[in-house]
Amino acid sequence: MFRTFQGAELNFDSMKKFYIRSALVLISGLTCLNTGAETPFNNSFLEYTTEAQYNFEDKFNWVNLWTLGTDIKLYRNGYFNITAISTWKTSKERIANDLQTFSNIEEDNMPLNLFVAGYMQELGMAHIFFGLRNMNVDYFIGDYTSLFTNSTCGIYSTIAENYTVANYPLSAMSLHFEADITENLTLKNSLYNGRARQLSDNGISLFKIDPENDGFMNITELSYQTNIHNYGLYNIGIGLCNRYYSYNEDDQKINKKFNYTLWGSVKQQLFSYGRNTLGVMFQGSLAGRSNSYCKSYIGGGFIMGINDRTHIGAFVDHAVFSVANETAMEITCRHAVTDYLELQPAFHHIITGGHKASIALLRVILTL
Repeated sequence: MFRTFQGAELNFDSMKKFYIRSALVLISGLTCLNTGAETPFNNSFLEYTTEAQYNFEDKFNWVNLWTLGTDIKLYRNGYFNITAISTWKTSKERIANDLQTFSNIEEDNMPLNLFVAGYMQELGMAHIFFGLRNMNVDYFIGDYTSLFTNSTCGIYSTIAENYTVANYPLSAMSLHFEADITENLTLKNSLYNGRARQLSDNGISLFKIDPENDGFMNITELSYQTNIHNYGLYNIGIGLCNRYYSYNEDDQKINKKFNYTLWGSVKQQLFSYGRNTLGVMFQGSLAGRSNSYCKSYIGGGFIMGINDRTHIGAFVDHAVFSVANETAMEITCRHAVTDYLELQPAFHHIITGGHKASIALLRVILTL
């Protein structure tokens, strides 16, 4: 074992296992994706995301995420959806003590976990799903928010930090329904087991449904999208859960009482010129109970598209926690080198209480 930067210990055995696992996943993914024969597999994909992080104080981290998924066609517009992930990083400790987590892929090392595994049935303008599911698949992530590398553009802190629910990298059993009420109006509703787990969760089944001990969470969201002149997406939603993190007298604990979270968001393209675009986004969320660990969240930014292959964005958010207030800023640029390879540098500046931190990262995304 040797040290390159403070907090970045590289274990060669761990790296060897990671690379072997990566090669096996890559081979299996290529087998699914590149076979020339007709198969029941639809929308198969393999994505590898890797990023290098540096905090300007001699702390470095290397973070990796593998995602492999496919839809298996069964009977009369019925599909079995399955997506698996694997995460690995060099440093056990994060290089910033922020509350909202500046990287949306960084998690503890996890050789394998199921992200989605269940049956989906199309019903005309609607579909229903039952099985293991992660809420990031259906909510919060869109064309604008997916540009940014921070976690709050993937899920609001009032949900991620207040509940033990199906947020990346964990999943929970779910009944999900989605319907297009009109051409522009969509209704979504998801009922989840109140506690999410992973495959290696002390022998407890990932597919466990236990409302008595785990509680439940229900999410309802109404979305309106328009493309008449410029792209626009408007969302309002509510989450209701009977198991949440409360904070009283310097003690964070699980509180088995009902709590709710409200949110709304606006993504609006302002204008386009040829293949160049400019858009803005705003989003906010409020927790129902005053003793919630995260009480409120608000954020906004802009996104500029250049020739379809390059997107530049800036985003700032502010979250109120029981322990401190936090303001986080991100500037990023993603460039598609090819149809399969994207490069993305990003800079984060975070103010947590009276502490300031700056992070630079370089992300590489390979998609097959």
